[in-house]
Amino acid sequence: MSDGHALLAAVLASPGDDLPRLVYGDWLEENGEPEWAAVIRVMCAQPHEFDADVQVERMGAGRPVPAVTTTLAWLESHAPHHLSMLLGGRKCGRVSNERPWVTGCPSLGLRVEWRRGFIALVQGSIEVVQTHLPRIVARHPVERADATNKEPFRAEWLGNDSLYSWRGITGDDAGPHDLPPRLFDLLPGHRYCGPGWDHFRNYPTPESSLTALSAALLIEALAALT
Repeated sequence: MSDGHALLAAVLASPGDDLPRLVYGDWLEENGEPEWAAVIRVMCAQPHEFDADVQVERMGAGRPVPAVTTTLAWLESHAPHHLSMLLGGRKCGRVSNERPWVTGCPSLGLRVEWRRGFIALVQGSIEVVQTHLPRIVARHPVERADATNKEPFRAEWLGNDSLYSWRGITGDDAGPHDLPPRLFDLLPGHRYCGPGWDHFRNYPTPESSLTALSAALLIEALAALT
């Protein structure tokens, strides 16, 4: 394994840690990618600057931060190329009405968000995410994957608690709350509600059910790399 691959592996293994990112940035600078290296440093040092509300405030006050301005320009001009290379050369660009750290591929209906120098969020239909997420997580420490055409259904349990549930099923009868069985089996942290609920994975809130689906998508994508 080359130094670059080893340093990137450290980034992927510790997505919450800035240090491996900064070390990888040093390697990028020494190997012909000084601009990306600078982006990693700025986004790690000033993550709050890469928030839509903060940027609106900055522009309104007329006092942009120079290093942040340079980083935003790199994201707008270079991030689409990085995503395109991960998607087989498909045309990618900045998403309309979004900030420069949001990049999309119109032909796939896929969008990503950059955080701390790397892609952190991937969104698209479940079919698109399942197809392309493995190539993205091989190069970027993705922390969240959202299937935009899926949502849990709300069910009453014992007449009191609301549960937000996924069902494992495929075919013509599959709805927005139905998942491919293999992905369904990877859902973590569900609430067991008895034998009659064996074909469901139940969660106490909509967000917890979506977080579980994100975790399952990432588990599946990472497993595809081995």
